[in-house]
Amino acid sequence: MKKKLTIIFSGPSGVGKSTLIDYLLKMFDYAGLTVSHTTRSPRNEEVDGVNYHFVTFEQFNRMVENDDFVEYVECYGNFYGTSKQAIIEVLRDKDICVLDLEYEGAYRLLSEGIAGSRCVGILVLPPSLRILKQRLCERKSETSESLSMRINEAFKINKTVKYDYVIINDDLKTSEQTLLRLIEKELNQLL
Repeated sequence: MKKKLTIIFSGPSGVGKSTLIDYLLKMFDYAGLTVSHTTRSPRNEEVDGVNYHFVTFEQFNRMVENDDFVEYVECYGNFYGTSKQAIIEVLRDKDICVLDLEYEGAYRLLSEGIAGSRCVGILVLPPSLRILKQRLCERKSETSESLSMRINEAFKINKTVKYDYVIINDDLKTSEQTLLRLIEKELNQLL
């Protein structure tokens, strides 16, 4: 059986994780993104089952009770979780499994690993707090309260998480090329 690669992305909201993940998925057709569950409401153009599985608090709690998640966290008053099934489905069909996780979830998976897969953690950071605030404002999806909360939480990185790589997302093209080099390096280590 060929060993798989699992890439765990973390970083503050608005840092550009989704943009880098989209780039990775475009460059490697044998990569797939897990779809997480959340109790938050969909944003403007988000689609259930594509961006997230949008569920009620009751549904989420039932999944926790059934031990359906490999990790879950509460963040900004909502819950987010990665189901075991989501990872199984991606790794069944693809060689690279991509996850977008909060720091606590990244810590759990990077510490415990995933059977049959090499786990790599990538922390994406903005060049400054000012630029992060500007990016969040440009989304036009934040209330003043949620903006303040996201800025306050932005750099409370769990120091116990051992990320393999850090990308400072100052220039998108440079960040994309850095990501591409990192992924190629990791794939070469699997050979």
